[in-house]
Amino acid sequence: MKQNILQIAVSAAPETAEDTLSAGKMYEHNATALVFTLEESLVLPEYRYYAEFVTVSGTARTEYLTPDAQNQITVVLPVEITSQMTALCVFNIVQIAENGKTEQVIKAKTVRLYFSALENTDRLIDENHAFSVNQLLEAIRQNTFKGEKGDKGDTYILTDADKTEIAQQVDRVFYGLPLQKHMTVCGTQQLHAATDNATVTELTVRPTKATFDGIDAAQVAIGKNIIADILDSSLYKNFKATVGNYAEIPLNVKRDTPYVLAKLRGGLTQGMYAYILVDTVRTWFCHNTLETSNFTYFPFTAHTDSKCTLNATYIYRSQDEYQKVLDNEWNGLTIMEQENSVILKQDFTEPLCAVSAEIGDSFDFISGTLTRRTAKAILTSAQLDADSTVALTQTAYRYKLTLPEDSPRRLYGCAEGHCTVLPTMAVDVKDSAAYTAYVQETGQTEGIWLGSLDESIYIISETAPADFAAWLEAEMPEILYATVERKEARETAAVTLPKTDKDICISPKELCADIRFSADISAVSNDFESRIACLENNI
Repeated sequence: MKQNILQIAVSAAPETAEDTLSAGKMYEHNATALVFTLEESLVLPEYRYYAEFVTVSGTARTEYLTPDAQNQITVVLPVEITSQMTALCVFNIVQIAENGKTEQVIKAKTVRLYFSALENTDRLIDENHAFSVNQLLEAIRQNTFKGEKGDKGDTYILTDADKTEIAQQVDRVFYGLPLQKHMTVCGTQQLHAATDNATVTELTVRPTKATFDGIDAAQVAIGKNIIADILDSSLYKNFKATVGNYAEIPLNVKRDTPYVLAKLRGGLTQGMYAYILVDTVRTWFCHNTLETSNFTYFPFTAHTDSKCTLNATYIYRSQDEYQKVLDNEWNGLTIMEQENSVILKQDFTEPLCAVSAEIGDSFDFISGTLTRRTAKAILTSAQLDADSTVALTQTAYRYKLTLPEDSPRRLYGCAEGHCTVLPTMAVDVKDSAAYTAYVQETGQTEGIWLGSLDESIYIISETAPADFAAWLEAEMPEILYATVERKEARETAAVTLPKTDKDICISPKELCADIRFSADISAVSNDFESRIACLENNI
């Protein structure tokens, strides 16, 4: 299938209006590509680029993208976008400071995309149903909806039968069409409206960037985080000094309602002390010597006459000091209503790491599946650097192999079981003395090492230089440049989004989450009921 290429110029001058483009047919996967050509002044090392899509099913965004040599960025449209008939695409440029904070956001280009309906889609929505939700709402606004057949007068009020008729029409329109929504969350983000009791079908966490240390635990909290606003670094002055080095700020909690304070970050604090004070009861959650403060979450309730405050040391001294607290001590701190929240946690037996945006790990809290995405390198004689052959002894040699530029980059040194043919060496063997020590320590006469900064591979072998190229071709040793590709099924979890306002918090901050949820049909019905109720008196 020929790909539809849409060329979009991105100017440094402020946009005055959005462009409208025909972007192909509905439900075609990867058939249309948007090519953004950036003005030279918009291509800077400190800038990051991404595209965000707004559809009736929610919002989605790409990873950070890199311009090519022609200052162009290509975004291929998946079926999640093309299935929506129309989508608003916003091309964003962000400037990231050295501390990882976003300093500037530029809405560089806005494009309205339209997709022509397929023949079967036309029949589904138009031919079989001479009705649309938009027509229904417009009829209500114009006072022309009269329920079943016949004019019932301008003062007519909708009856239960009328509402049943509306619900049946809505049901006919939406029947068989996907109501699944998708969004990507990094840090803390508000979920879409009308998600009450929505069933989460996928909640996959993944690292946002390459890391050598890895992440051995991931936590997710869903609910209304009432502490999110006061954790804003610009509001540190709202803390009022009390006694000594302590300051407090009141918590706006509902009385006689159970809450949970969730620490979406493990470990004890290194530089401050903090606690929740409910009346006279202190519950410490940051304390570098108090072991009881090292918990994941705890419940508390403020009664009618209770004083409920957050108390901490040092945070009121300066905004810089407070920023350090947010980054190092309170990363992932949330306070949510216990009944209307979900808290998930997963500890990994092996670290969760990423080698790039395309190759890395992911863990789905719903299915309980940990996926290790991998890439392999096959060593061939064509990669042999003949000038790097070093004779270690009369029978052992050190060879250097250099991977092509398009080969995958390694994540770890080659761990046990991740290399074929040769055992893994902990360090490079550069001379005869190091080789003798290696043989004495391991009992091995051969080995492979991947620790070089230039991404070269060093092999110790008793195969003579004249025969080594042929040996490589015959053996073809494979090296996994990420952990072994596998799926480890864990215990599954059924997650239903809580009612009322919802935030989703992911921790640690190096993680992002892709969340997919199917809206409960009752939420759709309630949404229409509320609209009708607001318009009833005007009919």
